[in-house]
Amino acid sequence: MNIFLRYEISVRELDAHILTGLIAASRGHRAIVCDWPMMMRGILLRRRQPGFVHMNSLTPGKSALIFHRIFKFFGYQISSMDQEAGIQRLSYEGFANGRCGEQTVSSADLVFCWGPDDYAVLRESYPKHRRKIIMSGSPRVDLWRPKFSSLYVSPKQSPAPFVLILSSLGGPLMYRRLHEVLISHRRSGYLDRNPEMELQLVGQYKEGADLMLAYLDLVRFLSLKHQELAIIVKPHTSEDPEIWQGLLAGTDRVRVDTGTPTSQLIRQSVAAITSGSATAFETELSETPLISFQPMGMPHRNSGFADSLGKQAKSVEEVHTALAKILSAGYGKCLSSSPKPATLRLSEKVYFDDNQLASERMVNLWERALKRDSRLPAGGSIFSMPSEDLRYFMASAFPFLIPLFVRKRTVRMPIGAWKCRQLPHLNRKLVRARVQQMRLILGLEDSVSYRFKGRRGLVIEPSSSFSIKGNSGV
Repeated sequence: MNIFLRYEISVRELDAHILTGLIAASRGHRAIVCDWPMMMRGILLRRRQPGFVHMNSLTPGKSALIFHRIFKFFGYQISSMDQEAGIQRLSYEGFANGRCGEQTVSSADLVFCWGPDDYAVLRESYPKHRRKIIMSGSPRVDLWRPKFSSLYVSPKQSPAPFVLILSSLGGPLMYRRLHEVLISHRRSGYLDRNPEMELQLVGQYKEGADLMLAYLDLVRFLSLKHQELAIIVKPHTSEDPEIWQGLLAGTDRVRVDTGTPTSQLIRQSVAAITSGSATAFETELSETPLISFQPMGMPHRNSGFADSLGKQAKSVEEVHTALAKILSAGYGKCLSSSPKPATLRLSEKVYFDDNQLASERMVNLWERALKRDSRLPAGGSIFSMPSEDLRYFMASAFPFLIPLFVRKRTVRMPIGAWKCRQLPHLNRKLVRARVQQMRLILGLEDSVSYRFKGRRGLVIEPSSSFSIKGNSGV
């Protein structure tokens, strides 16, 4: 079986896909971790035996349905786990309305869920498809376990003590301006499905602007009051780090970090400060002290569950007091044992199984599904597809493939909204280290091999890959 694990935001999803790929390869399968264009080329050129295409969401819309038909035309089954998660919200119901639809759920073969909340909502919303909706847990949560803490340990020379600001504020910090967000959501059909979303997006932008000003005051205040600490600001992937750098220029001991993995920064920090970010879950599980900064009411951000984690602070003075207590008490962490206090609360949103990783469960389900329904590619070439699908592919999908055939990758995606999603080349040194560390942790040093494919692809396969059918390049 060949499994395409498409990543959209590498710093968020890449490590989890590598973990899933290693486990799949240990079972005799081949995993291709790649971006959208490489996945499309691998599928459309039909140089792989059919298996599964693992999607990041089941967002309803014409393009999603046609792509699903294209995948199935070539014999692939479809699974999905929403990488946006929505776990920071009090309820998943409103989030699900914009992220799933009857037709996309119907065309998927497996729908994986993070935990009890999204599992219950999806099964209630789509009763006809209850059997394909599975509470598997997320591979991203697997990496939050103590078992994998060595992936993100401090380097040989421990960094100076620092407090971590996990920015997920949006508003003026985003790459995309407000009108671009509204236009994008209009074209994607979100605003047609939920007319109230337009007001919510505008409200989120306003709240993001207010939060930005509050965080600027916070960083400057902490810089003055805690001169023994450095301050690292970690922008969200949708935020422009240059804006942060410009706003904080001249502030002592402040650094805007874009290259270090968030998980590593969380584990190395004295404490982490955030507002309504999903990284609050990982911070809690890593037993790093967490301060949830809530300087104002934020009804449009809908991040109440994440805001309830850690120590709540409504002013810069309260943050200062909480941080002083953390420093005076020390911040020794116990990464070698199960994070029991956090697990009890977080289990409302994320599923844990002490005996099995979520990535292992997903591979098991892929294997079972393929045994039940082993599909073959449709006969003929791409031009034998239904005319509507072919016309749409030529008009909409082909531009995604153009950069693959330009040697120097000088062609950019022609959509302004993709500015914040332009994927950097894989950091081969970092990816190589991650794969080797995970193989060691999982005991797969000899049974699994890997190779880079282009600048944005990673193929993970059994070491004896020559014995597997369909062993040709992506």
